[in-house]
Amino acid sequence: MEITKVIDQYLEYLRGIKRYSGNTLKAYKEDLTSFLNFCAEHSKSEISSLSEKIIKSYLMQLSDLGLEKKSISRKLASIRGL
Repeated sequence: MEITKVIDQYLEYLRGIKRYSGNTLKAYKEDLTSFLNFCAEHSKSEISSLSEKIIKSYLMQLSDLGLEKKSISRKLASIRGL
């Protein structure tokens, strides 16, 4: 299944079942879109193509960009939920 479809389904789940606030949904969407863009840059479009290695590479890139640990942790939490 495509990563974009999984993200859409996950956000709908958070909106409908979990009843997350608009601001929380916005943050999750931004975090997951950032991860999706990273995956696209590395030719990963299917959820089955994701691995621990690609996620670690993403986190290293975030660190190299100077993001704070708290921001990186939030992005990782979004990916874990996915």
